[in-house]
Amino acid sequence: MPVANRDRSELDTVVGSLANMLPVRIDLSGPGSFAELAARTADVLARDLDQSLVPLDHLVSRLGLDRSSARTPLVQATLTLQDAPPRELTLGKASGQVRPLSTGAAKYELALSLDEHSDRLDGCLEYAGTRFGPASAGRFLTRLFTLLKAALDDPDRSLDAVDLTEEAQPSPRPLRRRGEALRAYALPVHEVFRQRARENREAVAVRHEGVTVDYGSLDDWSDRIAGRLSELGAGPGRFVSVMVRTGPVQSAAALGVAKTGAAFSVLAPGDPDHRLAELLADADPVCLLAAQEALTAHPDLWDPVGRRFAGIPVDVVEPDCPSPGTPRTEPAPRPVAVSGDDPLCLVYTSGSTGAPKGIVLPHATFAQLADWEREYYGIRPTGRIAQWAPFTYDAAYSDMFAAFCAGATLCVVPEDRRRDPMAVAEWLRTERITRLGTVPAFFQLVTAALETTGARLPDLEHVQLAGEAVPVRLVEAWARRPDRPRLHNLYGPTECVIATYRELLPGEVFPSSVPIGVPIPGREVLVLDHRDRPCPVGVPGEILLRSDFLAGAYHRRPEESARAYIPDPWEPGGRLYRTGDIGCYLPDGQLSFVGRTGSQVKIRGNRVELEGVEAVLESHPLVREAAATVHHVGGTQRLVGYAVAAPGVDGTQLRAHLAARLPAPAVPDTVMLLDALPRTRTNKRDRTRLPLPEAPPVAPTAPLTGVEQLVADAWQQVLGGGPVGRRTNFFEAGGDSLRAARLQLELSRVLGREIPLVDLFARPTVAEFSEGLVPAGNDRMGTGAAEPRGRRRRAAVRGRAEARSRARGPADDEGTQEQDAQTQASRGSS
Repeated sequence: MPVANRDRSELDTVVGSLANMLPVRIDLSGPGSFAELAARTADVLARDLDQSLVPLDHLVSRLGLDRSSARTPLVQATLTLQDAPPRELTLGKASGQVRPLSTGAAKYELALSLDEHSDRLDGCLEYAGTRFGPASAGRFLTRLFTLLKAALDDPDRSLDAVDLTEEAQPSPRPLRRRGEALRAYALPVHEVFRQRARENREAVAVRHEGVTVDYGSLDDWSDRIAGRLSELGAGPGRFVSVMVRTGPVQSAAALGVAKTGAAFSVLAPGDPDHRLAELLADADPVCLLAAQEALTAHPDLWDPVGRRFAGIPVDVVEPDCPSPGTPRTEPAPRPVAVSGDDPLCLVYTSGSTGAPKGIVLPHATFAQLADWEREYYGIRPTGRIAQWAPFTYDAAYSDMFAAFCAGATLCVVPEDRRRDPMAVAEWLRTERITRLGTVPAFFQLVTAALETTGARLPDLEHVQLAGEAVPVRLVEAWARRPDRPRLHNLYGPTECVIATYRELLPGEVFPSSVPIGVPIPGREVLVLDHRDRPCPVGVPGEILLRSDFLAGAYHRRPEESARAYIPDPWEPGGRLYRTGDIGCYLPDGQLSFVGRTGSQVKIRGNRVELEGVEAVLESHPLVREAAATVHHVGGTQRLVGYAVAAPGVDGTQLRAHLAARLPAPAVPDTVMLLDALPRTRTNKRDRTRLPLPEAPPVAPTAPLTGVEQLVADAWQQVLGGGPVGRRTNFFEAGGDSLRAARLQLELSRVLGREIPLVDLFARPTVAEFSEGLVPAGNDRMGTGAAEPRGRRRRAAVRGRAEARSRARGPADDEGTQEQDAQTQASRGSS
């Protein structure tokens, strides 16, 4: 607040301005009444006014605050209370009128000036147009008047109890009766699929690497699987774990399990033994449906004599669809009664304790989503739906059933291309994909690949962007492209898959953030404050969901379920789901995503609990305490772990400890050893002060020249700076799959040729990569003519395995190579 500094009589005759801006910190903690707040503020002012002569610029300099032309340091809002100036002024023989003069520029984001008259207060509110508009500034004044009126009516009333909501904002009361929406989706999704198969058995259901399976064959194949699983005890109320390779067998397995009445839980064949055993123990499946190669990749868990995996009975599934006319030895699947609210799948996400957290989703959730997508996107039998998400993610199942429930074709991205933006861009074109769902970070790379190659995607009609916030730059890149598909920003946790949607229209750009839109049919969104009351428009609060299509609870986690699923105060017997996300309603009724509560973060579309990473780190016998955080480096996220450990362990060994127990997206890029963790004044971990790891030292080598220098510059740019030498290993220096894709595009640009992503895994150092390059005219892809594609891919797999082996240490099991051969790219609504 501005202070005149004329409280001494000797200053009365001094000509000039002695005013200074006094920063005042107001304590708003606790419910408190207006009277208590006024008394507390008076004490603060009495203390601070003794320092009113300290220049604000001097204070900013001493505190080392950053100065920016876009925002004033330390103070962003001001309050001026002064005697009302006279309307007329006489100076000797001269007289005149006093009129306010505007400079046309706001000094602060909000500046409220109040003039005190004998009978009233009046004034004006000045606001920065870059931060506020007339509507939002008007809402501020309306709420201020509401608050002051309530305070005058009852000064002892709690300020938290004052209702600042407006009539125009959405009502928190339910739009439909509980269970009403669910009744429309009583038919399970596998029965909807069976209807499509009866309508056109010859229509192609699944495409993968040139292999096609029609609806009739897929129906028969899944019947065979269901018959065998039924003999092993699969049925309603039970789970069947699935561990198969990418391709049509995934769809056959999921449908086969569903036909028994059981729910499927998918395992990634490349996960380490510890995590697979942990997931199986939690799911407690009646059996495991697995491919033979996935079983043999884990010899410590696989008992081929007893035909058990981690103690679970196994049914080995055929990797390919049986040929027509193949004699059927399996019993016919038993008829079972399955309804829409019965479980379809068990999906695991990161938990706050480090243990996986299971979410059970019903048939109706995917049946309703498929129905909405068919209507909203116009999915038709001739459509081609891409399945980009790995099969352990709920997004893969929504892709699968969106295709199958509409009689369309599901096109599965080959595993060795999933992370390669150039390969995916080419795959989208050659497969004539009509609908793609992916995470914004990867679609940015696909966009860059299209710009690099000049390719077009004439068949692509819709792109779903989900799993993380959509960057404004990505929307701008597609705003005016002539070959533009319809872009859709989707939001929703795994607990309901999709909650809201917002189409991003041609030519549309956003100044700061991209809205997440409005609820899809069957979902309702509330934004509540810390007392579970609706937040006014523009005021951030926690996003809560109400829907008949929510997951019922967390698998075997009653306490965590009780915290996440709370009683609905506006619907007796109803429940609301706390997402842990922060958002606010915009004036037009759209929702804006603001951030996360607690320690949960999103890593390339994956939900990661920092507390879970910390808990697993602290489970190591030599670690006393641990922390984890995300650093933003060079436009990408970098997950880093920190440990205070006893002698005898290093960061590489601790990362191996994490890699054996956590899913790949939750494993930090590196683990730093610290003498002590930074703490707040209340002795909590202070993640904001955790240091960014230094770049590894570069061994002295001959100076870089020519192509090596270009390659090293690209390495350095993508890794966010730091020294790069001839022997610098991209992945050991902090690179990951997403950064590798960025590096691929940068190298393609500077070298003027297409660079396959697999080459970066096969030759991960500057010297190795540069040596593998030949003149562009000798090879279309810019790699050695004597090094065929298959050999490069095998070298890439070995390179990944060796990199992971170095990170984990020598004690790892033989499943490492299989894991590294698996693509760990991720997408999902979670």
